[in-house]
Amino acid sequence: MAGLIPAGYIARPGEDIFPTTGAHLDVRVIPQFGKDKGKKINPRNIRSLLQNVLIGENKTPLVQQQGENWNWNFPVTSEYGQRAAPVAGASTFHQGLDIGIGGGTPITYKGYGSYEPGEGLGTITTTDAQGNPYQIQLLHTRGGKKAAVAAPQGQPQMQTQPGTQAQPKISEQDQYRDYAKLALFQNLLNQQSQPTIADQLINEFYSTAFS
Repeated sequence: MAGLIPAGYIARPGEDIFPTTGAHLDVRVIPQFGKDKGKKINPRNIRSLLQNVLIGENKTPLVQQQGENWNWNFPVTSEYGQRAAPVAGASTFHQGLDIGIGGGTPITYKGYGSYEPGEGLGTITTTDAQGNPYQIQLLHTRGGKKAAVAAPQGQPQMQTQPGTQAQPKISEQDQYRDYAKLALFQNLLNQQSQPTIADQLINEFYSTAFS
């Protein structure tokens, strides 16, 4: 069962350090892999991840899927992209999605990852269902402490290289099997044996070495 990570609360009037028209949540999503690594993307494109952001004491999902449709449980007040600045000092290109939620409302993340509080915002570092790493920034928020929930033992861990998709971590035993298979096959080829004989010997080797 996924863990619950406290992620602060919506800033009350007078607590928000950013230009604002009133209490609300600004959600920003930043992939940590692939061509969009480090860039803020449209949060609507990753709703399956944002359904893990829970709002209020009742922990209502920010967005949830019903059949083929995705429904926001709170009003979207400003979309991602170009806009007229709603208040002096606000951006004209909105890098997130504004959600109308009252000040003081607690936020929780359901899943594995970590939470890091900052000035006027909090950052959740997590992965999607495919193991791809993301950061979720929650602006116009306050409070919260550093927290983390690790994936349970036995669940596949992911490792990434810059600009690549996340890939499952290969165990030492799997690597050893691959090396043994290659060595046996090359040895048999040098003896001009048939691949069917190689397959038979490899299977016998596995059954004795790893049974």
